[in-house]
Amino acid sequence: MAKKKLTWDERDRQILESRRRFMRNTSLILASAGVASATRLNLVDELARKMFPAAYAAENQIKRMIFIGVRAGFPVIGIGSDGTFRSHNAVQTPNFPYFGNQVAPTEVAGVAGDSRLHLTPASSPHLARHAENLAITQGVQTQGGHVSLFNFWQGGAGQSQTSPIIDLAERNTSGSMIPGVHFLSNNPGRNRRVTHQLNGKADLLTVHEQNFTDNFKRPSLLLTHQETEKVLAAAATLSRRQARRIQGIVDNPMVTAQRHHRGAEMLQVDYSTALGINDMGNMLNGSGPHQRFGRSLAYTLKAMSLNLVNSATVELNVGDWHGLRNDSITRPHYESVAEKLGLAADYLKRTPDPANPDKRLWDSTLIAVGSEFTRLDRDFNQDNGDGGSQGILLLGPNVNGGYYGEFNFTGGSGRTRVLSFRGFDPETGRKRNELNTTTELYHTLNALLDNPGVNRSLVWNAFVKKT
Repeated sequence: MAKKKLTWDERDRQILESRRRFMRNTSLILASAGVASATRLNLVDELARKMFPAAYAAENQIKRMIFIGVRAGFPVIGIGSDGTFRSHNAVQTPNFPYFGNQVAPTEVAGVAGDSRLHLTPASSPHLARHAENLAITQGVQTQGGHVSLFNFWQGGAGQSQTSPIIDLAERNTSGSMIPGVHFLSNNPGRNRRVTHQLNGKADLLTVHEQNFTDNFKRPSLLLTHQETEKVLAAAATLSRRQARRIQGIVDNPMVTAQRHHRGAEMLQVDYSTALGINDMGNMLNGSGPHQRFGRSLAYTLKAMSLNLVNSATVELNVGDWHGLRNDSITRPHYESVAEKLGLAADYLKRTPDPANPDKRLWDSTLIAVGSEFTRLDRDFNQDNGDGGSQGILLLGPNVNGGYYGEFNFTGGSGRTRVLSFRGFDPETGRKRNELNTTTELYHTLNALLDNPGVNRSLVWNAFVKKT
């Protein structure tokens, strides 16, 4: 039987997968030999460039993503809005629990003059320093009710297109040990509250802040003959003690595998212990109303700093928003989320990128906060209903900061809506009556991630910084 001839795409995919496996296994061998982390990263990268030059060129544009999936329904205007509220001297709705004179315009304007971002008392202390790269809108059509697979996460309602983070994890542009993880907001073993459209591609690894580090205690130390020769040749650049340990590991892979406990103990020094989050600040360590979310976000950031994980979905459960009917109840949610986002951006900006030491993690990472819809923005002590609009918060180096769109006061009371929303022109960012679509949002996310298959005519170019 004739051997099937591979297409060029299939050959490229095999090369990329071989490179990732080589980098993962070589990293583990060098870690077991006691090679310092900085030396290890540089050495593995140098070897990968020599062995897989085409693959390296294909993956040279490093991208990462942190997707914060919020259940169930979350109005992002509590983080930032346009200037409409500044003309009101009283709180108008529990979903925007601030007086107008508390809302401050940022010093950084968006593409258009009417796209200036106005931060709230919850967000300004934590996000004003990142405002240039913080974009928010609620001017998007809402589609459907409570769902775990958000409409913008599948290309629009019923479009069933692959979720952006799944495409990115498959590419694994940083060559991380694990392409992507999914932190549960439920207890370990429970179902996900946020899901992804896979279309036959590998799903993210389900983890929990209680068991996440366990994934980095089990070494896999087998290399091909060619890879072994490269690693042994590289040992000449290390100390004699480290070189001897590498030789022993490579010569006796079965013995090493049998000493699983010892191997895990050695790896724990480099990974499990290094993944501790006690140095990540109080908010990321779990103070405030969303402690599990904070710890999961902290583990994500620490793992990225060690190139153990490329991208992550982090679930955030804000509980039953129907009952959040006054401004004092909703305010702590916004304060907690804003503080954690600000600390995450701070960490990304000061932390070197292990896959590109000349840059910071910030240079390659997109943070997106989204839910299945926002809320209906009713009056106080009324049911805080489902839907009303769709919204998104984006934070990253290639994001053009601003609030996009507008809202109007309808003058309603009781169960009548208090606010209505308007969209924006995708090219200029200027407000317009027509709402934007979840399909546009989907392609905008993929464009910011350099994912394949982007329909450029649907991208919100106003959101994307010109380079």
